[in-house]
Amino acid sequence: MAHAPNDPPDNDPPRDDPAFVDMRVDFAVEDLAEESFRWLYRYWLDGRGSARFPPTRLIDPTRIRPDILPHLTLVGPEPESGRLKVRLSGSGLREATDRDYTGWYTDEVPGAKPLHRRFEWCRRTGRPYVYSGHVTWSPLTFKRYSVLALPFGQPDGTVERILLLASIA
Repeated sequence: MAHAPNDPPDNDPPRDDPAFVDMRVDFAVEDLAEESFRWLYRYWLDGRGSARFPPTRLIDPTRIRPDILPHLTLVGPEPESGRLKVRLSGSGLREATDRDYTGWYTDEVPGAKPLHRRFEWCRRTGRPYVYSGHVTWSPLTFKRYSVLALPFGQPDGTVERILLLASIA
């Protein structure tokens, strides 16, 4: 499975919370429908080895397939405040949503409160997840999206970045 076998049970998302209802945390590579998600998840699994998640230095665009790069978003905490900030929003996301969220704090993106809460959960637990639902953080709310969220960080369990691969239709 995606998480370390010694994860405490309180790392499971709250199933009675609407922000987490359509989120999957226990999945294998073959459970992912999109080939790009399977590739990136394998990259993450290979990079982490026996650790909880891979080191941040493995977020290297020269090692990630070029066709995936435009669909990536990178989120990480600000050193001073700890608030999550969109560090990079790929051109594919900008084209699909008519928005560039690079530089935004995730708790300030209109309509993204559930999204922000899932990011915070990922940062707190160090576990990856897959989510599918309607876009609520763009004027194009008729669109649906799927996202694979992958934590990267330090051996002490500190998540420094969350790498997101989105598919929007």
